[in-house]
Parts: sequence; structure tokens; C-alpha cells
Amino acid sequence: MISNINFKNNKAKYIKKTTEAIMNKYKGKVPDSLEELLKLPGVGKEVATSYLNLAHKQNIGIGTDTHIHRIANRVAWVDTKTPEQTRSELESFVPREYWTEMNEVLIGFGQQICTALVPKCGGCLLNSVCPTGMKNLEVQKDDKSNQHILKKVKKEIPKENTDLFVNNDNENEVKNGSEEIL
Repeated sequence: MISNINFKNNKAKYIKKTTEAIMNKYKGKVPDSLEELLKLPGVGKEVATSYLNLAHKQNIGIGTDTHIHRIANRVAWVDTKTPEQTRSELESFVPREYWTEMNEVLIGFGQQICTALVPKCGGCLLNSVCPTGMKNLEVQKDDKSNQHILKKVKKEIPKENTDLFVNNDNENEVKNGSEEIL
């Protein structure tokens, strides 16, 4: 089941050790406290926080992994060096009721759009307000249609995004039809 994920061999070892610990020390019941979860092999703060938020509805924090850390810095919500610093900063201004959702939404966004090596800024709905998107794409206003035109600067613009359409007059331009982000 985990053959396609990074560090699968290490994670397989942790899964086995954690399963044994849960069976032997906790009598088959997964702990429901942050302190006890962090004692399990391979369980860090992000996994423990996410588990408690989702499985036990405790909403104890933002489970911050590398995707959330990268995105929060790219869109200039924070200026931090580690996921733990990012978590602390985000929790200082993001309303508590959004903490659990933030993890769920941003991890998928980081895996599909705001990827580590080549972010797909051309297909991102935040590209006209994101410093990275604005750096990767030149944003100009089209006076005739009152829409922003994104001129390709670096990367190929993905064709699969239905929120964008290519301007037939110039195939190097893309019009963004999402007014709420402009």
C-alpha cells in the first residue's frame, strides 16, 4: 500500500514498530493525546496533530508538513525556515476553526498545483496575488475585457485547468476568469 510514497522502507519499519507499540503498550487502542502519540516510532508533531484533529475532533493545531510550509512561505503568509515555525506563525493569525481544514486543503494544493520543483503558476487561481506566481508570470491588465492577462515568463502553462482559457489572438497569453482573486 505504501510502495509509491517517499521513504517507503523507513515508513514500513515505523508502521511495524508503531503497530507493535499500540498492541503491547496501549492494548490495541491508538492513544488520544499528543504526548502519547509523540512517543510512537515515526510519529511527529504533524501526524499526531492531524490525527487528533481528524479522528478525535480536538482541533489542537495546524498539522504543518513540508507542503504547508512551502506554500505559506511562497504566498508570503509567513517568512519562516522550518515547518514548526510556520505552524506557530499560522496559528497566530488563522482562526482556530480553520486549522483542521487548512491541512487538508493545502496538502492537496501542494501536491497538485504548488509543487516543490515546478509550481504550476499558470494554472493557479492565486497567481495574480502570490509573489511566486507574479514572479513566474507577468501580470497585466487588459483594458478591453477588464481582466488580468498572464504572460508566460518561465514555464509552460498547463492545458488541463478549465478555469483558464487561451487567448486565440496570442497563444502566449492566458486570461484568468476568476474575478474573486483579482
